[in-house]
Amino acid sequence: MARTTAEDQLQSFRFRLFEVDGGPGIFADETPIAGFTTITMPEVTSESATYRTGADRYTRKFLGPVEFSEATLSRGILIGDNTIFNWILAYQNKRPFRTDLEVRMYNQEGDGTSSDDVHVASQTWKECIPTSVKAKGDLDANAADVNMQELTIAIEEVEND
Repeated sequence: MARTTAEDQLQSFRFRLFEVDGGPGIFADETPIAGFTTITMPEVTSESATYRTGADRYTRKFLGPVEFSEATLSRGILIGDNTIFNWILAYQNKRPFRTDLEVRMYNQEGDGTSSDDVHVASQTWKECIPTSVKAKGDLDANAADVNMQELTIAIEEVEND
């Protein structure tokens, strides 16, 4: 049975954010924290280092530590308006502020009028901390479904599921 938009505010957002089980419980339960229309995924980089031993004619290259860039989640809706802001303030209030998040991509079946969403792919981000939030965006009377413009998250490790 299809749910109405009033019952499922996230049905029009293909990307949904969840807190992974076993985290510090910054977010209440296993329901989605937020839904977004655009996510700039983290980039994986590693610098190479050159090394040569005394007897070798040529240098060898080795990879340095792997780093992940920040992820940017745009044009979204929050479930419980204060959850992201409480997460940002957790560090200041000396509470646990690092958490593992899972980003899930959904695809709607059928004609797109129902919320019978199919989970297509997911990625787990480890040891996440929020670095910036642009809430409410620029006020636009035509964009009633968006209540958060942009969220940037620093990530220490990524796992593809």
